[in-house]
Amino acid sequence: MNIADDRLKYVLILLLAGLQVGGIVMVFINLRIAMFLFIGYGLALVLLILLMVWERREEKREELDYDDCDY
Repeated sequence: MNIADDRLKYVLILLLAGLQVGGIVMVFINLRIAMFLFIGYGLALVLLILLMVWERREEKREELDYDDCDY
């Protein structure tokens, strides 16, 4: 696990929280801005899921490299 991956993950989580809260607030003020915020929320969510899947695949690859099945 890389430190840059962790920082990116935390930034995406904070971005998700901000976009979601901003979208909910803007629903009552301006629907067009709320729509763009929710679209950004969806894109950030997809990026976070892809990052987590990629991270898990790297962990699995490392587990297979260090497997001790030759007994």
